[in-house]
Amino acid sequence: MAGIHRPKEQTPAKKRPDDFRVFLSNLNRQYGLGIHASDSKLTARERRTNADSDPQAERVGKIQERLRYLFFKERTVLQGILDQLHGCAANPSNTQLHEGGAFLGTLSLPQEPSTTQVGPNTETEFLQTTLYNLLSQAWKVHGPLERSFGTIHKAWAIAIRANAAQPSLKLFSRLALSLSRTYPTIVFEPGQIIHHAEDICSKSGKVMNDGVAEMSPKAAKVIAEYLGLTDTPSAYQGRFGSAKGVWIVGTDPDNRDDFEIDTYPSQRKWECDFWDEDHRTFEVKTEARPLRAANLNMQFIPVLVNGDVKRGTDKHRMRNAIAGCLRTTLKEELARQRSSMNDPVQFRQWIHENFFQGYRSDRVRDQNIRFLAGLPDNEAERVNMLLDAGFRPKKLSFLREVSYKMAFRKCELLKSKMNIKVGCSTYAKMVVDFKGVLEEGEIHLGFSTKFMDPDGQFSDTLLHGMDVLVARAPAHFPSDIQRVRAVFRPELRHLKDVIVFSIKGDSPLADLLSGGDYDGDQAWVCWDPAIVNSFQNAAYPVVPDLFALGYLEKRKGTFQDLVQNNSSNMDRAVAEFMYESFTFNMKEQFLGICTAYKERLCYGYNGIDNNDAVVLSHLVGNLVDQAKQGIVFGRDQWVRFCKGLLKNGLQNLPEPRYKAETGVNHNQRSSEDGKLDEEHVLDYLKFRVALPLVDQEMEAFNSMLGNEAVTFDKDLLGPFDDFERLMQTSMPLGAKKAEPSSFKVINDYLTTEIRNIRQQWSNIPKAGGKYTEAVQAIHNQWQSLAVPESASGNDKLKIYLAAGSSAPPFDTWALLKASTTFKEYYRSSSSFVWNIAGRQLAWIKASSRTEGPAGPVAVTSSMYAILRPDSGLVKGIMAKKCSADGQSVVLDDVEYDEDGTQIDDT
Repeated sequence: MAGIHRPKEQTPAKKRPDDFRVFLSNLNRQYGLGIHASDSKLTARERRTNADSDPQAERVGKIQERLRYLFFKERTVLQGILDQLHGCAANPSNTQLHEGGAFLGTLSLPQEPSTTQVGPNTETEFLQTTLYNLLSQAWKVHGPLERSFGTIHKAWAIAIRANAAQPSLKLFSRLALSLSRTYPTIVFEPGQIIHHAEDICSKSGKVMNDGVAEMSPKAAKVIAEYLGLTDTPSAYQGRFGSAKGVWIVGTDPDNRDDFEIDTYPSQRKWECDFWDEDHRTFEVKTEARPLRAANLNMQFIPVLVNGDVKRGTDKHRMRNAIAGCLRTTLKEELARQRSSMNDPVQFRQWIHENFFQGYRSDRVRDQNIRFLAGLPDNEAERVNMLLDAGFRPKKLSFLREVSYKMAFRKCELLKSKMNIKVGCSTYAKMVVDFKGVLEEGEIHLGFSTKFMDPDGQFSDTLLHGMDVLVARAPAHFPSDIQRVRAVFRPELRHLKDVIVFSIKGDSPLADLLSGGDYDGDQAWVCWDPAIVNSFQNAAYPVVPDLFALGYLEKRKGTFQDLVQNNSSNMDRAVAEFMYESFTFNMKEQFLGICTAYKERLCYGYNGIDNNDAVVLSHLVGNLVDQAKQGIVFGRDQWVRFCKGLLKNGLQNLPEPRYKAETGVNHNQRSSEDGKLDEEHVLDYLKFRVALPLVDQEMEAFNSMLGNEAVTFDKDLLGPFDDFERLMQTSMPLGAKKAEPSSFKVINDYLTTEIRNIRQQWSNIPKAGGKYTEAVQAIHNQWQSLAVPESASGNDKLKIYLAAGSSAPPFDTWALLKASTTFKEYYRSSSSFVWNIAGRQLAWIKASSRTEGPAGPVAVTSSMYAILRPDSGLVKGIMAKKCSADGQSVVLDDVEYDEDGTQIDDT
């Protein structure tokens, strides 16, 4: 693995250090780089302790990495830096670099300072050297430095000169590879990279390993260590120079100790010389992870139930099998929702699992919890705060009402989305069998951990001797789901958590699944017997050539054409390249329009294998890569396509019922309008299975909540009771007549002022922006209530108010106001009480709890924003609670894994 790159020594140039300091200061001010010349200055201790190393280069490493990010990822920032760099550093005194390397420019690189000569300007010189050297690596343009940003960036990102023969739009799409979010890991040396000249192809010439290659186990292990993984995954999806795709761990016994990585032509998207270290850095996007049971994609359902007697597909049995999975999923989800209300810990976890994505972005943006008046602005966050404070959802009526709203919202989501979990199914990255031990129509799937179906049908670490279904979204044709044979091959036992396809046959299996490949695509794998046994394969349909018929056309032209059209002026060619590419990509895209139209058309036909559906599916498949392939298809082409190839032309088709209706009276109308067998499968699942079950559960959920919730909580009167007790009893003799008046002044003042604020609450709008403004204004008025001057002179009052927290909003006076507000209005206006004083009431409740020896735990709001429940820990706690409730007499401590399963050490 390569270390930190050291700048090459060059002839010193006459320089103006002050100019560079001004340049660096401007960059820091404008772009917030956080880079300073002093960052590379060594302390005396560092010079002593690092005498044998190169500490100066090590210290500048952080600066270098930050600059790399800016130059290669932040294009807008790069443009500004470039402009300033030219202004401050391009001066006549600089010498010219010669053509000894790949770079030729007008800026020189100063000589690298010696680590033994630490003078006043050494840190400036070294940072300047690092900056200029980084630029020389990045640009690598044969020509003057004063090239435009576009030319410079594309020279590094896609080697635009060497790839000028590629179609312009395809070359433009490759820019995304250098801007995608990945994790850089190790650097391979040139001798450790094997660039294969040819892909593995079938006899018919089709590429069988499109997008996948191998790396040595040793290299995979070092990458895993770099990422902080405890186990080495069997595959990485990543970027490597011009190559993208998936790399699996090879197991050639003759190369066990080698440190190598392969690339194939199907992975290399542009010609790259791999000279730059950054092009030889393996960047990880994702890695193979333990597999879990998966939800059934809605697009797969019409394909699965596309019955054909000749093929042996049992439409009705398939529909019943899917309906059974839906019922099981809904019952489990609703039962968990119901049971979670019995315990705050479980309910906290349930809220997180179902609503976290709704408030995650707010936490990231604000690095805090956003409040509206006295409660968090987000409803789920309100529940979180009250649960964390110690309130129970079935005891406090305000929390019960909010919890019911959350449960109702979840049920409405279950009605509309119909998440159908198939226990014996998963999603796995597709890779190929480089050893050739799988026959055509066979797959290999092993698990790194035991795969356990929640329904108890399956518990094993591999699939063997069974038929499975494989599919890839989106699925349109009847052939987009394939039934294949799962077998275990010892030669492939190291490949876990990926599905391995055979390289034998005329066509790759991935290509049959909606035109997929192996560069990171995931396959849905199902081995549920009820579903698999109801399905038989369909042949790929006969489709028209839309290009030959003139309905589709490709935009021609290469980058070389642009260079020639601009008299070999590279800057003009790049500018035109950018303009034309952006213009093409900004045109209206018809993929979504065509997909939605096809869905409505198939709904009307109640099938996907009629001619219109097949032609539309073929069109959609072509439009998936419209931008990359340069396919011209707009509104005019869409209208002409419909008129020419669809039976009834372009129609105004209605939305399917399962999308447009709530289904209130659907069961009755369905029985009148048609037979059950003729009903569309998604209508059947939604209106005959999901909606009745969810509605029934909501009634049971409401009954389960019961009427035990109350508006009163005695803990919340604590500050008020303490204050009253103190002022009436803790007084010196002879002052009993005078002292109680102080309490009366405070009590009368708070009662009157809070009553006035409460009256304003009655007139606020019900919702919208005006509601937000009104609530915040009332809360501000409540917060502004201060100790009346007529009572402020009481010594006992001063001592009382000085006790406890002195920081608002949890000082003693604020807690007294909240407690008084609760006392006055918990019966008649609990909404007012909680929206105005909820934050303080939660504090009071938490402070009154005595669970455990430590009591409440202090946490700042910024730290609270990053906390979240751990599902395994919650399951373990609940299991232990069950044991404490008498279900077990064994009191020994037990440990639980991340799924809440007890660890058996016997």
